[in-house]
Amino acid sequence: MISALDYKGLCKNKNNVGRPCRLLFVAHREEILMQSLNTFRAMLKDANFGELYNGNHMEIPEGIPDWVHGEWKSGGFV
Repeated sequence: MISALDYKGLCKNKNNVGRPCRLLFVAHREEILMQSLNTFRAMLKDANFGELYNGNHMEIPEGIPDWVHGEWKSGGFV
């Protein structure tokens, strides 16, 4: 929740000139990523917020996403 609140506050205070704030949230377990993604979506009131990248979810959209929740394993990103 703290990360989502910090992100929301940062985006309000920053002059982004029509661009969204970018976010990279990294955790070592899928459960933490799913909880954080759901928390960000609830706090920001945006059901489509974020992309999940890990061993089970790797649908890469065109371009670079603005919001990524990625899983870190020893040896690098999954």
